[in-house]
Amino acid sequence: MCVEAPAAISSPITVLSGNPRYWASGGTPIVVLGAGQPLPGLKGEDYRAYLDAMAAHKVNYGRVWHLLVWSSTEAYFPWARDGGGKAVDGLSKFDLSHWDNTFWSRLRDACAYAQSKGIIMSIMLFDECGIEAPQGSGDRRWDCHPFNPNNNVNGLSLPTSGGGVPSFYSLSNSKLKSLQEAYVAKMISETSGYPNVIYEICNEYTGPWDWEKHWIDFVTARCSNMVTVNRLGSIPNNYWTDPNIDMVKFHYSTTSPGSINSNIVSQYSKNRAVNYDETLERDSITYTNYRQMLWASFVAGGHVHLESGFNHGSALDAVLHLRNFLDANGVRFWEMKPSNSLVTSTPGGSAYTLAKAGSEYVSYIVGSGGGSMNISLQPGVSYTAKAYNPSNGTYTNLTVSGNTVSGIPSYSSDIAVYIKANNDPIPSTGTPNVTLSLAVDRTSATPGSVLTYTITYRNEGDGDARSVTISNPVPQHTTYVSGGAYDSKSRTVKWTLSSIAPGQSGTVSFQVRVD
Repeated sequence: MCVEAPAAISSPITVLSGNPRYWASGGTPIVVLGAGQPLPGLKGEDYRAYLDAMAAHKVNYGRVWHLLVWSSTEAYFPWARDGGGKAVDGLSKFDLSHWDNTFWSRLRDACAYAQSKGIIMSIMLFDECGIEAPQGSGDRRWDCHPFNPNNNVNGLSLPTSGGGVPSFYSLSNSKLKSLQEAYVAKMISETSGYPNVIYEICNEYTGPWDWEKHWIDFVTARCSNMVTVNRLGSIPNNYWTDPNIDMVKFHYSTTSPGSINSNIVSQYSKNRAVNYDETLERDSITYTNYRQMLWASFVAGGHVHLESGFNHGSALDAVLHLRNFLDANGVRFWEMKPSNSLVTSTPGGSAYTLAKAGSEYVSYIVGSGGGSMNISLQPGVSYTAKAYNPSNGTYTNLTVSGNTVSGIPSYSSDIAVYIKANNDPIPSTGTPNVTLSLAVDRTSATPGSVLTYTITYRNEGDGDARSVTISNPVPQHTTYVSGGAYDSKSRTVKWTLSSIAPGQSGTVSFQVRVD
């Protein structure tokens, strides 16, 4: 059984060329399989040991909660408590124009350590949950928030009780906006240099689009790191059309694999990465719950993060067994799509399928039973199949005859069936030869004009070109606007392509503004 931890992340996280529903690093496709919340802001927290446990279970993603208002006296915050007087929690007030160096040092160290462990760090810039009204006698979320006027010396015109929503989401409050912008700019300057860092604009956002759009553009203008959004309730159309959004996250209060799978499948046509980013939290959460939420999301063509505030060990184990399955079989998930209708009968339960027709199939069956299943396979192709027990990582070889797969062992909650074409094309062994050409959309321009540069690539050789990096310097006397992954230090735009087949061609582009 494969138990090696993921390799270090050395290349920036980007949208996968050819399938924007997934990400890539150095040309390698990524499906987010997360579990846990590294907490470098919590005093006494051994976040390195926490990241070690994640890496040992092949977890490649964690959400960084750093506005820990529920534990305000036990937490470091971005801002220094040097304002004098007493905040609601009994400690000194914050000065929101001063930084707490200990917080930033620990955050940088956590990002660097996670990078070495192959873990993406999703840093949420804002958190609506933390500015809501307290929901019980022991709940002091907004009461203890640094932006609550009772807790700082910056003279903010915000409510002191009853929660900070919606007043916090104001672009017209100039003092508030200035302090928010200073904080986000500081976060970018401290963490954007780590290739494994991505940004989540606001956890559980419910406010107006203009405020959220401001921060999406604010971040995008200052770094090339991935930008994600997270909203409670219905997803606005802007999330699917804004070019600066790289992933749409949502929370869904159910452990039902059928509901989760259906919800993610319904977004597949949007051509954007979708992440069930905070699974249901409760004391009674089980290993089976975690496993079913994880697999149901994956075979829907989505990503998933098991929040795992409860029963963290089971969440880690669930990720490990799915990751081992993908690694051992070389599953090319980025070439597949949700295809639930292919399975016409199961040995008991409901089947959810991710497939590349005629080539590769992963069917996840929730229920109980054993025996055979029927799945619509392409005729004239021979297949090999095996059952995978997602709870312990064991395999059983199966028999394929026509559209019937038999020999599925007895199971009591769930099982996965993996089918692979025996004559699946083997990558070519010839020599690749990628050619590039550059064109710009105008020959002359005045200051302020936006120029679009297009790079056309083509593989003129007879072999697959794999893990291709295309780069181009930003012309002198211009400012980068959009397109590709921009490195501000080298003033270079880059793209990573997983592969370019012989004869295949395509284009990438970027925009600059004339100074």
